[in-house]
Amino acid sequence: MNTRLSFVLFSALLVTSVAAQEPPDMSPAKELAKFQPLIGNWEGAGKMMEPTGDSTNWTSKSTYQWVLNKHFVQEDFLIKFEGMDASMTFRNYLGWDRENQRYVTAVATNQGVCRLNTVSILPDGTFMQMITHGLQGVPYIERARIKVTGDSLAMQIDVLMAEDASTMMIDSKLTRSEKSFECDWGEGAWMGMAPNEHMNKLRVICGQYETKGEMVMVPGMPAMKITGTDRFEMVWGGNVMHGTTLGLAEGSPEEYESHAFWAWDELRGCISAVFVDNMGQVGQMDVRWVADKLVSISSALQMGQPTTQRFVLNLDAKGQLKSGVGHTCMGAMDPFVSFRASYVKKH
Repeated sequence: MNTRLSFVLFSALLVTSVAAQEPPDMSPAKELAKFQPLIGNWEGAGKMMEPTGDSTNWTSKSTYQWVLNKHFVQEDFLIKFEGMDASMTFRNYLGWDRENQRYVTAVATNQGVCRLNTVSILPDGTFMQMITHGLQGVPYIERARIKVTGDSLAMQIDVLMAEDASTMMIDSKLTRSEKSFECDWGEGAWMGMAPNEHMNKLRVICGQYETKGEMVMVPGMPAMKITGTDRFEMVWGGNVMHGTTLGLAEGSPEEYESHAFWAWDELRGCISAVFVDNMGQVGQMDVRWVADKLVSISSALQMGQPTTQRFVLNLDAKGQLKSGVGHTCMGAMDPFVSFRASYVKKH
């Protein structure tokens, strides 16, 4: 089990488990059974309706599978529009957020989007998301619904813009397929979009690092040694950074694994990072450049305790990872240094 996930959040889990005087339950939540009908491969075709009344033919392929010790369902999806060179693709993790008792998706797309969304499951089994997007500074709402009935998957997506009535953009059915699909990280960005200067600065960080460090569970307790490998790569035209962590904590035989994605968030005005891990943890962070340091902030419940964490990554003269430190404020405890690590680039 362990190490930092996207810039570490796992230390808070250790803090709270000690405070509760009992180990947290790391088995997959029973609520996850609701996702079982999605498992498998799907293909579809239909028309996308534009608010102008024009339509475009499309085809799609997707695969849903259990991953990360069956804490999440991984969805890989690609949709191809007729007459367009670019395809729309995304990697999505559907899971159960124990802390907030809700279904969620952690999604990254080649539109340069990374975010954590809430999923509602309606009485008839429909999975629904209500998502606020931004387009040139103007917000709009997307309502996405899917429902599985045997070997058929109904998909409906409508949008509500700042003016006029909502528009049903997609109303189609997908069918089960024998062909599996996996995201291609080399797929081009949607409509040729280019990363901004904040994402371009992340490019230098990319590579594989050997990580060594320590975590403090609660103030006054001995530090726990951690080791691991962190790998960062720019994907989808550099609009998203993908990170993976594999690591071990001193005294534990269990390997920790996490996946994280970073992208510019127009509505939040900063880089947004989402992450999932093989212990069922899921979350989102705000990430900003402060001079030449990368600062990540999260504020969420951890084992029922209000917790704020800040992680500062220091870079070397080449702009690559050198060291990091994390501070935690949990419940009524005094703030403390919960994480320290050094990074050595290997590839």
